Amino acid sequence: MAVELRKISSGDEGIDDSHKQLVDLATAISALCEAGDYHAISEDEMLHLFNISTTVFDLEQAAMEGLSYLRARDHLEEHEILVATIQSALGKVKTGSPALIKDAVSVMLFSISGHIETMDIPLADQISKKIRTPAVSTRRSFEPVHRPLTPPTPNRTDDRKAGNGGDDGASIKTIIVNSYASALLDLRASKGITGERAKTVAYEIVARAVNKATGKKISADFVKQIIISK
Repeated sequence: MAVELRKISSGDEGIDDSHKQLVDLATAISALCEAGDYHAISEDEMLHLFNISTTVFDLEQAAMEGLSYLRARDHLEEHEILVATIQSALGKVKTGSPALIKDAVSVMLFSISGHIETMDIPLADQISKKIRTPAVSTRRSFEPVHRPLTPPTPNRTDDRKAGNGGDDGASIKTIIVNSYASALLDLRASKGITGERAKTVAYEIVARAVNKATGKKISADFVKQIIISK
């Protein structure tokens, strides 16, 4: 989570302050993970992370609407994925199981870091350009609307449909296996992530990619089951 805040400095005070809080908290949680102190990650910290995240997501959405931002759809889709990822990690923290917490929180931190690098930096640049343009007013009134926090519920029906043994199911399984191998190689080459952590992150990446390409709703757990069964 060694993110340079200056890269996502937009000049919008609300967004920049929320980003700083988000990065500071995610960095603190990451340090606990690196020390293997998973029991020290509290529900309060995770709830705080959820609230900060949804605040900055709402502020960014308002900014994108004002910019007629071309990448808004992809950006907002990632927001929804991140909300679900954070909720899933919170659910694992509540179990008190170090193994479950390790996997879920590692995926969450990787997703947050990746989102900042690929989505927030380009958006911050566009917001900054708008603020620097004298003819454009940068003042607005906006009250963030927090999403209700609900426990994640895996969609078992959709998972079964994705792997029901028919032609479509066989095709999905083939895509999963091929995508998983590519994801592992990419994680090792571009991020230096290997071992069990790489597997956990790859399950999440493959699930997202398959869902986006096929319109299905398979979970990372389903991907893991397919890979293990091979």
